[in-house]
Amino acid sequence: MSYVSSIELRKVRPEAVNEKSVIESVVGLFHDVVEKVPQAYATSSRTNNSDQLEPIEWVRFLSNVHEWHPSIRIETLVLLIAYKSCLALWTVEINGIASELFSIREHNICSACLLTTNSSLDDPHSSYRPLIAFAKSAGPPSIQIRSLKND
Repeated sequence: MSYVSSIELRKVRPEAVNEKSVIESVVGLFHDVVEKVPQAYATSSRTNNSDQLEPIEWVRFLSNVHEWHPSIRIETLVLLIAYKSCLALWTVEINGIASELFSIREHNICSACLLTTNSSLDDPHSSYRPLIAFAKSAGPPSIQIRSLKND
């Protein structure tokens, strides 16, 4: 069963820049967040050992996200982060503060994207938007579409 989490939004303050690549820095930042909020991403109830934290499978930077959510500014960096058992969407503002917007508890997601709409057409799915589509790496090939509304 999957669901959109109702976890309170988390914020992460920026840290000093080092010589890591962008992806290494992003992965490190979000692993730090996982350590601070282990109940959301841990694979077991005992999370004192960092080996028990769920590893990040992949990270995708998104563009044009402001088209599906008016509160996201054009200059905001938006990331999809896939863990073994969930997918999370984060924003990183210009001031460096990262906020988790939502997460979907679903296993083995190999690819995902946010679905935008053509504003010139009548959208029969507007009450369900924003929507996310994702493919899983286990089981028969399929694409699932879920609403990210939390009401």
